[in-house]
Amino acid sequence: RFTVLLPAVPDDQMPSASAFLGQLAGLDELLPVARSLHVLVVDNEPDIVAATIALVESLGHSAKGAADIAAALDQIGNADVLLADYHLDRGEDGLRLIDLARTRNPALAVALVTAENGAALRNRLRLGRIALFVKPADPAAIGAFLAEVSHRQIKSE
Repeated sequence: RFTVLLPAVPDDQMPSASAFLGQLAGLDELLPVARSLHVLVVDNEPDIVAATIALVESLGHSAKGAADIAAALDQIGNADVLLADYHLDRGEDGLRLIDLARTRNPALAVALVTAENGAALRNRLRLGRIALFVKPADPAAIGAFLAEVSHRQIKSE
């Protein structure tokens, strides 16, 4: 488990999305959004879901959250991208969610977010074509992943 602490910022001091991206090593210039994506964020920690949704939306995409597999599967049909935590509640895990989600939405781009980083897990993810973000996930890496998915989907349309 880990905790994410975000500073409270008055509305009049909240940076714009482009200013936020500029703080992330100039991603707004390097990785412009080619197509707005629908991202589903799944984590059993509500604060992590909220923070990730805020990040995704600041990058120009839309996002929804879910806390478990059932809630995620109810929303998966409209998603372009799934960002799933590995360890969910009640013995559920993100890899099982990814398997189920892909049966309902085969074109879905997926990434697993976890504090684990062992060789066996990395190999399993590589074989399953699943991106990996190690907690605490780097916002710039998530931005780059979403930009790559966005550009890839433009090319396939």
